[in-house]
Amino acid sequence: MQTAPLPTREEGRSSRGHAPLGSRIGQYEIIRPLGQGGMGEVHLARDLRLGRLVAVKLLTTQKPDIDERFLAEARATARCHHENIVVIYEVGTHRGRPYMVLEYLEGQTLRHWMIDHADTAEPPARVPPARAMELMLPVVRALAYAHDQGIVHRDLKPENVMLTRAGVTKVLDFGVAKRVEAPVPDPGPEGDAAEPAASSSALAGTRAYMSPEQLTLGAIDHRADVWAAGIMLFELVTGAHPVLDAPAPEDAQAAIADEDTPMPSASERVSGLGPLAAVIDRCLIKDPAYRTPSARVLLAELEALWGSRGSVPVSRDGSPFAGLAAFQEADAGRFFGRDRDIDQVVAELRSRPLVAVVGPSGTGKSSLVRAGVIPALKRSGEGWDAHIVRPGKGPLAALAAVLAQLDSDGNDGPGAAPGEDANRVSRDPL
Repeated sequence: MQTAPLPTREEGRSSRGHAPLGSRIGQYEIIRPLGQGGMGEVHLARDLRLGRLVAVKLLTTQKPDIDERFLAEARATARCHHENIVVIYEVGTHRGRPYMVLEYLEGQTLRHWMIDHADTAEPPARVPPARAMELMLPVVRALAYAHDQGIVHRDLKPENVMLTRAGVTKVLDFGVAKRVEAPVPDPGPEGDAAEPAASSSALAGTRAYMSPEQLTLGAIDHRADVWAAGIMLFELVTGAHPVLDAPAPEDAQAAIADEDTPMPSASERVSGLGPLAAVIDRCLIKDPAYRTPSARVLLAELEALWGSRGSVPVSRDGSPFAGLAAFQEADAGRFFGRDRDIDQVVAELRSRPLVAVVGPSGTGKSSLVRAGVIPALKRSGEGWDAHIVRPGKGPLAALAAVLAQLDSDGNDGPGAAPGEDANRVSRDPL
């Protein structure tokens, strides 16, 4: 699936659009539409000068306030140089309409990922706590960076998070972002002063993810984004929004805005969340004075729980050097420096049934798979199992034998815990 930043549920729908195929916007040749919303459209385009694919976001509604919001999005995005925030290349005008050029992202939104996950699970589709943290850690890192720049996103939601095929998570759409005082002061360019906590006479964002202070048009600061991150974590681990099961949307909105009614606890919906439940609950405290104070604090809490790649103690008579032998799964704690490769392989495995790791002998393919990819999959809590097939005279026959054994074992295949779906667990022999 190929997609690009777009802030509405219209994402991914084809449309006739306002930019004919093959036409040009500046140096960008339009290839095809990627989607459209109420105020604009996004096209896949080719940069004729640099020879790369880009996403061109063209504003189609001509109103001064919308033009200003569009430019504010461009300024906010351009201010954030972070690997988990979409990159903006250029801003311009085409026939009197503003446009911005963004990096083209190939992958799917977190919302689409959640829908796909629901198709293969009994409702509600719950994500294991470790996988939920893995999905949200890059999002919280992006928020922490944006907040350090004095930028509040104000519309964080699964639709605005992209999971790319390369294994990188990107936060999109700063269309209603607001410049406020950063939690950690970071002076901007001269004349670009940040505002204190901002209030508005109109709602900005998506109601289901708005904090109480947003819904009641109160003062907004970075803690509004912490609230939205808490809602997303709640959705991932429980399979449902905390209050959207109310009889009517108005009731759900009123439940969030009511300061005297606390939000449901994640541990009340799902048992076994451990300390993560308390982290989520602190994000969803209605009074921002008592909420998790910043994205940096939330990031530190999640990273402490994640503890993904800590060091493995070496015994007194052991050696910290693996020598010329390939790293094994037991060596995961001291296998480092290839996080991007691990993330990319894991992302590919989740989107396709077979992934080949190819390279010259001695480049570390076996170490990458055994000490990097396999432990990462097992840490996710999704029930992955690994089956090793060693090269021999008949490698394909050996692989077929393993697959035949898994198929004959059915739901009680090797490595499957009672009640697990062994077909899913063992679908990817490594």
